[in-house]
Amino acid sequence: VHNTSCGNVVRAVLPHVRLDHVSYSSYDSMRTKGLADALDLIKAQHNRTAASPERALFITEFGLPETTTDPNVTRQVVDNVLSIAREKDLARVHYWQTNLCQ
Repeated sequence: VHNTSCGNVVRAVLPHVRLDHVSYSSYDSMRTKGLADALDLIKAQHNRTAASPERALFITEFGLPETTTDPNVTRQVVDNVLSIAREKDLARVHYWQTNLCQ
């Protein structure tokens, strides 16, 4: 799978570092089905330790500035991320709401 949303760190570093867990800050792909491809790529490159649990991949961050984003857009992003997270059986997902002070 060729996926450019994850950049070179996933391909160049992740396979060479043994980790219990891997987290993904999914702002670059949270709005698209490309999120599933990114998660597949990360999972494939994960160099697991013996202590690594079966469900070792999770999304650390996703979210939108809710004070300036249409609620329907926010809902679409949340639905997309949660749907893909369930499909990929992720350990957990962390929603990060951002607000702009005015």
